[in-house]
Amino acid sequence: TILRQPESNGSGDFDGDGMTDLAEFMGGTNPTLASSSLRLLMLGINPAVLRFDAAANKAYTVEHKDNLSASSWTFLQNVPSGLARTVQVTNSAAGTTNRFYRVRTP
Repeated sequence: TILRQPESNGSGDFDGDGMTDLAEFMGGTNPTLASSSLRLLMLGINPAVLRFDAAANKAYTVEHKDNLSASSWTFLQNVPSGLARTVQVTNSAAGTTNRFYRVRTP
């Protein structure tokens, strides 16, 4: 049996879920469990309905851009820290069908 540990600098992906250990720590997820990750799901378009699981005591910001080559993201909504919960965000602005979204910790 080979025992592994997360990389001490956070650059590894111990659980193999595609998120670095540092990104999981920042997002409030467990870097040793592949089922624990910060994922933004799109439930609908026009209006765009987004959902993610927020960790306890973590604040988040939801942003968007219309073109991935654009240099900056546009603010959509802050999600204040609180209890662990499922958060739903709706963007009812016109033209949301060709938009890219992300959720990040401030």
